[in-house]
Amino acid sequence: MVITAANTTSVIPLIASIQPIQERKGLIWFKNVVSRTDRGNVNNGDTLLDAKQGRQKIAEEFAGEHIRNEQDATGDGKTKDFAFVVKYPEVRLRTLEITVEGQPNTQLLDDGKGNIIGLNGKGNINYSTGEVQVSFDDAPDDGAAILSSYDTNLETLAELQTVNTEFVSTSIEAKTYALRTEVGFDSHNKIA
Repeated sequence: MVITAANTTSVIPLIASIQPIQERKGLIWFKNVVSRTDRGNVNNGDTLLDAKQGRQKIAEEFAGEHIRNEQDATGDGKTKDFAFVVKYPEVRLRTLEITVEGQPNTQLLDDGKGNIIGLNGKGNINYSTGEVQVSFDDAPDDGAAILSSYDTNLETLAELQTVNTEFVSTSIEAKTYALRTEVGFDSHNKIA
């Protein structure tokens, strides 16, 4: 003996958004998500999600603590010493990595004590202010980007990244549609 049980649910929520209205004509509301701060590839005023047009921008490094390949300086083929400030201090200990675009033999890391050590250079970092000083053994090539990757301490930020939701409405008239589903073991599998 085979016993099947079925609990039917509407498929409508899987294919459409549901907003009840009191009459056949009414208003429906859409929610757009808009950035109110700059960070990563997102600028203040960018629409991240538009309810009618879908995702407008994939926010990279906007709300998370990890920053990847931030360009802090550019080589000229002669200069070996660079000083810069990363964009989002406070930097977490032992997370800073400095590389040079197109030069895989250059990789510098912080040691958690403010020193920067590694392949083809050395330097120091002030974790609180994000100030970095680095001296390369070989000057970065002309036009090569000097990149830093690091984690920020989100708990110490004076202002967290902010998004606003903006609601817009449109007038609609409801239309009637019919849809039927068949649920159950025997409805699709006939036993001979």
